[in-house]
Amino acid sequence: MLVSVRARASSPSLTVHLLSSPEMMTKSKVTLAKSQLDSCIQMLHKNEKSMLLNTPDLSLSLTNDGGNNFTLRCMQVQSGKLQHVWVGQVSEYGTNVYVLDAASEQDTKVHPSVRKLLGYMSQQLLPVYKTACTVSENMQTVFGSLLTRSPYACSRQPDQTFMRTNSCTISKLTDMLNSIDARCSYSPVFATRLAWLAAVFCSTAPSSKTFSLFNVSQLQMADMSEYMVERLYERSPEKQHLSVLMRNESAEDRIKRFNVAVRIFPADCEFTKDLMPQVISLNAVIHSPVMVVSGVRNSQAAAIYLSSESLSETTHCLAMHTYLCGPNTGHPV
Repeated sequence: MLVSVRARASSPSLTVHLLSSPEMMTKSKVTLAKSQLDSCIQMLHKNEKSMLLNTPDLSLSLTNDGGNNFTLRCMQVQSGKLQHVWVGQVSEYGTNVYVLDAASEQDTKVHPSVRKLLGYMSQQLLPVYKTACTVSENMQTVFGSLLTRSPYACSRQPDQTFMRTNSCTISKLTDMLNSIDARCSYSPVFATRLAWLAAVFCSTAPSSKTFSLFNVSQLQMADMSEYMVERLYERSPEKQHLSVLMRNESAEDRIKRFNVAVRIFPADCEFTKDLMPQVISLNAVIHSPVMVVSGVRNSQAAAIYLSSESLSETTHCLAMHTYLCGPNTGHPV
């Protein structure tokens, strides 16, 4: 499974036809490194621009308009002047592209590869640290009502950097989720969403007077007893931790990286059989081993497992979208 996760996360480039007219498609075919796109999305701050392509005939630039709002501009030399061909927009709420030279002789449609490029970029957006902290603080008691309702959330998945960096842990989690019932198959992307939610919560949740446990599969909070906390920290953490990146609002400190420890408890151990049922829904039954991610602050942790009341993939996509957009937000009118 480890190989398949890495293969899924490491396609090195995207091929894009910047112009869609038949006579120009071949000339406008470019290959963009995903690593370059990822770096631009992570590092550009408001009003900063990066040139992705600059030739005598064509240019492609990416500009940050503030936060996770980006504009991708394709320009072409026409009659000796550099003019816009199309403009693409990327944000937490989805993507949009429109043509600016409809009056010219060019085809006014954009090539499908352009929309694919914008879709890839939208999946690489990082949560803003301040926003994520607000979500984690609010979700202590009312997380279920904080889910962002947006059609763009339904396909949300973690960024490629998270998948690459944490491929070993994601592979273990995928195998863990698939270890009980051979009739069910859970994908690495499904496991990655759960791991991402656990890592972001544990990196941003504030300290509390009691030890809080975020049940990721059910999107519910619970308090752990002192005995349960002791049993949790008795187990040695895995060699591989979870690492997650977030955008910061300061140009001097653009990226925050958090490393959180991971522990795995078998399905037949005391922690899973006797202690976990005390902190989940009354009628829920755990069907798998339990992966526990411990927080940056010692009073927070998150548990990943399968149970009779595990929520759907769509709900976890909505939770990811909430971390990106903030609580009580949807698609802007």
